[in-house]
Amino acid sequence: MNTARLTGAKQKNGARLFGAALGVLFLAAVFSWWTVVRADRQLRDELLLQARLVSQIVDMEQVKNFSGTEADLEDPYYRRLKEQFAELQQVNDKCRFVYLLGRNTTGELFFYLDNEPEDSTNHSPPGEIYHEASAELGAAFSQGRPIVEGPLPDTWGVWVSALVPLADPRSGTSMALLGLDIDARDWNRQLAARAALPVSLILILLVLTSLGLVLLHSRANVAHSRDRARRQRSAIAELALHPVVIAGDLEKACTIICKVSAQVMAVDHVSVWLLTNHGRQLQCFTVFEAGTVKDCQDQVVAVETVADYLIADPSHKVDQENAAHLTAPILINGETTGVMRFTDFKRERKWHTDEESFAHTTAAMVVQVLSQAERVELLAALQGSEEQFRELFEGAPVGIFQTTPEGRYQVVNPEYARLLGYDSPEEMISEIADIAGEIYVRPEDRARYVEQLRRYGRVINYEVEMKRRDGSPFWVSMNTTVREDKGGVFTGFLTDITERKVAEGEREALQMQLTQAKKMESIGRLAGGVAHDFNNMLAVILGYSELTLKRLDPEEPLCANIWQIQRAAQRSADLTRQL
Repeated sequence: MNTARLTGAKQKNGARLFGAALGVLFLAAVFSWWTVVRADRQLRDELLLQARLVSQIVDMEQVKNFSGTEADLEDPYYRRLKEQFAELQQVNDKCRFVYLLGRNTTGELFFYLDNEPEDSTNHSPPGEIYHEASAELGAAFSQGRPIVEGPLPDTWGVWVSALVPLADPRSGTSMALLGLDIDARDWNRQLAARAALPVSLILILLVLTSLGLVLLHSRANVAHSRDRARRQRSAIAELALHPVVIAGDLEKACTIICKVSAQVMAVDHVSVWLLTNHGRQLQCFTVFEAGTVKDCQDQVVAVETVADYLIADPSHKVDQENAAHLTAPILINGETTGVMRFTDFKRERKWHTDEESFAHTTAAMVVQVLSQAERVELLAALQGSEEQFRELFEGAPVGIFQTTPEGRYQVVNPEYARLLGYDSPEEMISEIADIAGEIYVRPEDRARYVEQLRRYGRVINYEVEMKRRDGSPFWVSMNTTVREDKGGVFTGFLTDITERKVAEGEREALQMQLTQAKKMESIGRLAGGVAHDFNNMLAVILGYSELTLKRLDPEEPLCANIWQIQRAAQRSADLTRQL
């Protein structure tokens, strides 16, 4: 009778446990399905948002000029829009096609343009009919309603597509559809990545549930099983909430995990081994034995696969027949990157299922620590990079700026504000509303600067005269590029070249003075040569006139003429001396 009651009780308990297991599995399946559906909806919303953002670059006034024929290939805006689509596809490698669809008079959808080069086999020329367009796609065009459809197959593959209607800015009627295509395989991978964490939690829940079922079924040793399960749960909770484990300090966290695991599992030895040397060696990372942590990083096992470690452990020379080993793989992204090993040297031991689960759970915690350590390292590197950029930006000896094409400052560094006479970048940005009128000495220089940027996309060594807050002018040299990915803002830097300009002016003045001095020197040399030649000729005239006067009678009329010649020659000699 008692046996029958016990049997009935066991059957009822078994039925309850079976029902509970089915309930957990059902809830897990429902939650998994809901997680995937939710992740799919989020991805679709994100893809539609990307399509809406891309649609902002399309000028519908320009699109109205498209004919949907090969004549569009010569349209400048067609070519520019095609280049922009190609750049967008390169920036977003998950997006395979960016295209613009129109609808002809017969109601068929056709391609205006796409991101593919004209020599590509995937290129759709203007006017090519999209025969595989779905009915929902046509309805979206007619109703002006954005949609995300797919995965759906067509000539080019299987795609998930976001399509946004583009309306005539005047009439409001749909003129075109802008589409983004994501390869269905990439989409499924993204979906799997989004759902991985919740599904992993479900798996952990199932493992813990299985552990509970095993404990409940272990009627022969209920008290011990409960105590063991309690200690394991307590240890898992302790490790999961331990600040060192959460912080990702790999060495300290592994020490704590090994210590707690050894106490819960009642083993003599717990060690963590990680793959090194491109997966060809296992290096001991942590050993906890006999209540102490031992240095073991000089211990290396050369193995072809991690499975070899199950039979090769040189860290302890013990009688393998009298020792019990339990090894749990350390898995990252489905690949084994190490092992966690538990050893009981004192006795032969049969490992219970819950102990094996606990070993795998602690190994998974090592994975969490490794991942957190990597995240901490990456975060530190990112913070260091950001700090370096901030120091470079704020401490740069040149003025760094970002402005809108309309003439408003968005970002300036302290050096830029100082050059313009402001105490801080914030003060400068808040006070200046019109760069051309408030900063440029000649506002037309700003217009030429903006025109060059729009034409060439960059300006190098653009020299212009600006004025400071107090109105004093100074010269700068600017180097600027247009950031199309930031809405066409201008980003660049400038340097103060006032001293160089002043030096160039002084150098030009000195050059002019030197040129004038050389001219005067040449004139002086010419005058000296002329004076010398004149003196020689005048000396002859004066000499012969003097000799002639001595030979003539002073009363002769000819003497008066000779005196006139002599006086004229003397005046010429005086003039030559002045030269």
